[in-house]
Amino acid sequence: MAVVFLFPCFLLLLWFTLKHLLPGKSHEPSLPPSPPGLPFLGNLLQLSSLPHRSLHRLALRYGPVMLIRMGQVPTLVVSTADAAQELFRCHDLAVSTRPFSKGAFKLTFDAHNISFAPYGDRWRHAKKLAVVHLLNLKRVLSFRAVRDEEVQNMIDRICAVATGGGCQVRLSEILFEYANAVVCHAAAGKETKQERTAVTYRKMMAEASVLISGFQMYDMFPALAWLGIVTGADAKIDRIRKQFDEFFAGILEEHRDRRAKRSDVVEHFVDILLSLGKDVAGDESGLEEIEIKAIASDLIAAGTDTSFVTLEWAMAELMRNPTVMRKLQDEVRRVAGGKLKVAEEDLSQMHYLKAVTKEVLRLRIPAPVLLPRETTTSFSFRGYHIPAKTRVCINAWAIARDPKTWEAPEEFRPERFLDSSVDFRGNDFQFLPFGAGRRMCPGINFAMATNEIALANLVHRFDWELPGGMNPADLDMEEAPGLTTPKKVPLCLVATPWTS
Repeated sequence: MAVVFLFPCFLLLLWFTLKHLLPGKSHEPSLPPSPPGLPFLGNLLQLSSLPHRSLHRLALRYGPVMLIRMGQVPTLVVSTADAAQELFRCHDLAVSTRPFSKGAFKLTFDAHNISFAPYGDRWRHAKKLAVVHLLNLKRVLSFRAVRDEEVQNMIDRICAVATGGGCQVRLSEILFEYANAVVCHAAAGKETKQERTAVTYRKMMAEASVLISGFQMYDMFPALAWLGIVTGADAKIDRIRKQFDEFFAGILEEHRDRRAKRSDVVEHFVDILLSLGKDVAGDESGLEEIEIKAIASDLIAAGTDTSFVTLEWAMAELMRNPTVMRKLQDEVRRVAGGKLKVAEEDLSQMHYLKAVTKEVLRLRIPAPVLLPRETTTSFSFRGYHIPAKTRVCINAWAIARDPKTWEAPEEFRPERFLDSSVDFRGNDFQFLPFGAGRRMCPGINFAMATNEIALANLVHRFDWELPGGMNPADLDMEEAPGLTTPKKVPLCLVATPWTS
């Protein structure tokens, strides 16, 4: 009897194993090619802590459009510009929603924000609000004084260390605080009890970013979501959600009180969101308080990480490439004239600065794999059948290093952008640091204004050296894992104040 029972089980196990392990063959003829995987785990063991690099290596073997399995989740991976172009231009609507993640849902105030909200009327309303009221060019320009103040604070902090003579500047820390201060100042102002925003928010986001990365057990094995109770993950999510809730409730209360007492309040993002809330003239189409908290949180989180990572890698690449650094300093100092500080009106004449910034965004893209999408319907893509409920990952890092598109893609060459019309606004699919299509980042103008003025002043106001006579080629350029990829080893440099 035992043999009769075990033999069918053996055949079932054999069939299941062969189905998942046959190399290079998809489960159905019409599906994209897939790397061999393991039962239940799929291709998880083939991914490292830096998924953009692992996915790139797999794509070199299995093609620019491949289907992998992240545990129980089928995932379409797109790794070339032409494939991304076809996906965005022909199927953007079908891939415009976000996959559900328990961590992301709770920590973005039940997905009431812009980045992680599912596609639909609520998301469209929030995105339109951000584009029209918060992040348009006129509004970004109105925060010029904020950037000027925070740039000066950054310079003062560096000078305080540099005057010690040969002391190392913990530049990564200073750049994070600058990026966070700009966006927090623009979002909530400085006349607030929440002035310790940078420190408080950094601690909360450090924990939250891991839980919303998409690589947690509950993301890859939805059937095992109940394990969150056993492992304590659910309790951790609830604790951080409560911290976020209390943090933003305090900010909103302070701004409401200030608006009630004064009519000449300088409008920050929170004030604009409050003015669009449901408490104004009984407008039923206005924002709920949970939406105000979610959008404010989204702006601060997205604006901090991407700008910090871009500036950190910019300085690291300039230190690795002294010729580029000298050329950039010559331009910035020439345009600035005898001034000790670069003003925003000077930036339009700094063409090499803009080329350097673009090259950093290409070679060291802050979010190497764009935030995941999910198909809402099935469709045909490049001859393959893509089922509904398939996760979609765009490997923007691989696209930006494709030798078929870029000459010497692994080299830091800002000159490639000097006589080039290629830009990062979603129409040139070989260069997607801000994404493309409906889910493209709406904060491009704010991010570029924040980055360019900081980088210009860093190279103008100081001469920089590597500590201890280090050779530029020996500078550690390894990435840290996460939604964004800063340097694994924080950047420490020696700064010497420059005088004209």
